[in-house]
Amino acid sequence: MVTARIPIEREGEIIGAVGTIIFKDVMEVNYMSDYIKTVDSQMTKYKHEVKRLNQAKYTFDDIIDTVKGAANTNSTICIIGESGTGKEWGNRKIRISKWRHDILR
Repeated sequence: MVTARIPIEREGEIIGAVGTIIFKDVMEVNYMSDYIKTVDSQMTKYKHEVKRLNQAKYTFDDIIDTVKGAANTNSTICIIGESGTGKEWGNRKIRISKWRHDILR
């Protein structure tokens, strides 16, 4: 395989290039085509994996169920999390729970 690249310059700065590739054998073209398909397939797989990892791990219903479960105990509860995640909301729901209210009277 022979390659040639000619830089494209604008105002003394390289902004791109023009290139040519000459293959000695059709097998090289097939190999490059297969390799590009493999890399494309891997990229698609990794894009989906990154998207999956960035999704929320819990639904709002899961959080409500957890708060309800915590409200129905007389255990000490520590709510931790980042700012703006609803810690005060959960705390308020647990404190006003009827079951907890009756126990703490």
